[in-house]
Amino acid sequence: MIKKLSPVVIGSFLLLGPVSAQHAAIVRSVQEDLRLVAFVPAKQSCENWGFGAAVQSVLEMQNVPLRQEQWVAKLSGGEVCEPLLRNPQELARAVDGDYRLGGVRVVHLAARLEGTSVDPGQLVRSIRENRPFLLIWKRHTYIVIGLRYVETVADGIHDYNIQEMKLMDPVAGAEQEPIIFRKGTSTLPEVNAILEIIATQISS
Repeated sequence: MIKKLSPVVIGSFLLLGPVSAQHAAIVRSVQEDLRLVAFVPAKQSCENWGFGAAVQSVLEMQNVPLRQEQWVAKLSGGEVCEPLLRNPQELARAVDGDYRLGGVRVVHLAARLEGTSVDPGQLVRSIRENRPFLLIWKRHTYIVIGLRYVETVADGIHDYNIQEMKLMDPVAGAEQEPIIFRKGTSTLPEVNAILEIIATQISS
């Protein structure tokens, strides 16, 4: 399912410190969402199928047509239902590699696995480039389709502090309202991993 979202970049600006081009710091709160979401619901309400559907959704945004059945089979050895999600390292290894898409077209998929210490600027760029990433939260896979963050600019250096993530749940069906993950001392320890999947064409 392809869902169109209006580009949302909402900012409120606050100038801190003396009004000087050399020393002033600009702080703004920003809500930034994907411009277009290719959301694919899981065909079964199982953790491995949810992961497979999430990977398919992320790759469809990058013009890589690899279906959830392929990821389920590769991860689980067949189209079975697994009630518990594999560990993040296994998930990343299942995706990373070269794939022939038909004919002579070959793409390389790089699965970048991060914890909560990930560079927030990296995640902001991903959303700005209309490339969603995955959040493994409480051993469940979500697709991140938007961010709310505070951006501070001082002496030409941009610093990002992510406050919220807007999520889609692959096993919750096609019609759903996004879930909001709010960063806090109680929620951060519940994050198992952040997984970016980047496709690069190596032959065509």
